[in-house]
Amino acid sequence: MSPHMLLVLFGSALFTFLEFYLLFMNVYLFGISTAGLRRKPEHKILVPLKSFAIIVPAHNEEHVIAETVKSLRDIDYPKELFQVLVVADNCSDTTEERARKAGANVLVRTNDTDRGKPYAVRAGMEHALATDRPDAVVIVDADNVVSRNLLMEFNSRLLQGEKVIQAYLDSKNPDDSWVASMYAISYWILARFIQLAPAQLGLPCQLGGTGYCIETETLERYGWDVTSLTDDLEYTMRVVLNDITPTWAHDAVVYDEKPLTMKASLRQRLRWMQGHWDVATRYTGPLLRKAFRERDPGAFHCAIYCLGPTRTILWGMTLVFIWIPLFAPDVTSLAIHPMPGAWFGLVLSSFFLLYPLLILALEHVPPRFFSRFVLMFVFQPTWIPVAWLGLFRRKKQNWAKTEHTRTVTVTDAERNRGRKPAPEPVSSDSRAA
Repeated sequence: MSPHMLLVLFGSALFTFLEFYLLFMNVYLFGISTAGLRRKPEHKILVPLKSFAIIVPAHNEEHVIAETVKSLRDIDYPKELFQVLVVADNCSDTTEERARKAGANVLVRTNDTDRGKPYAVRAGMEHALATDRPDAVVIVDADNVVSRNLLMEFNSRLLQGEKVIQAYLDSKNPDDSWVASMYAISYWILARFIQLAPAQLGLPCQLGGTGYCIETETLERYGWDVTSLTDDLEYTMRVVLNDITPTWAHDAVVYDEKPLTMKASLRQRLRWMQGHWDVATRYTGPLLRKAFRERDPGAFHCAIYCLGPTRTILWGMTLVFIWIPLFAPDVTSLAIHPMPGAWFGLVLSSFFLLYPLLILALEHVPPRFFSRFVLMFVFQPTWIPVAWLGLFRRKKQNWAKTEHTRTVTVTDAERNRGRKPAPEPVSSDSRAA
């Protein structure tokens, strides 16, 4: 057998293996997602007992910080049980003054070496624990507004023994541009697909960078020495390795500002992907070892999540290798012929672009966004080069800040979203009264 034929056979075998790997990933994720098609009734404790420190890391956020602080101070929860702490991190504008005027406590931080959100969050946590030592800390980005039930939802879950909790991440500016609309649609889909569905199966949720709550004892035990560009993802994997399951509060909502342009979006997603690959290369192995040695489905689920970018890359490769023979038959010998499993994987991948329409309906998304969904076929493929570039740049820790200028009240955000009031609790706990 000639070397050329051996190379072709090896390439075909490798590609077939990768395609069946893609098929497994798609089937696994689809199977998990079906658990989110129906919400389970939730037990809620509506007596405010836990105390909170809400930490807001902010770097030159003078345009949005005042509305964020106002939104947090307007939370429907006893004022003596929470404080708002803005960490003015290496600011050169009026962030500090505007935050103080809006009613927040402000911690001014200046450090030319350790710059960026993870360091600001750590400084805020250390300050909060060293002063009032609340029962839990909550992280909220400087451009966010939140639902008024945020702390009551966290309080209920903490009282039921949950230790790390992620709120629903929504968009406060979904109509500002087509890119902002694509972000909003993606987040609504992921809320059910990646967060609610696993949570209802008892699997870990993923911290989303903002709107999450950590019990103080857990924070003191495991610290916050995460410095990757996706510190939230790294912390998720760290606590899962220590047998803590992050949970999901579907009725507690944080409205986040999304980028308006493709350029800003690519910059932000590249940072996310760099951090994701960095975490994946360090934590996938330990998670898989824990999964198989201890028969831990939560660790296995997180390992699959870490490997998510590989699915994006392989989906792109499948498209290339399937279309080459169709459009360039003269170079068919250079292409790797996909096997039936590869075709099935591609069909299932394409199905995942339509299946989310059902998810959007379940999330009661305003009708105007269904017509915009077709643009996802333009937006989603842009993840393929981002995934590749993030892989090669995973060691770089440069923090590309997203500029925030959109001031939106929580009332306007809820109106834009068409969000219905939070559902009534199924029961309350008389022991807490």
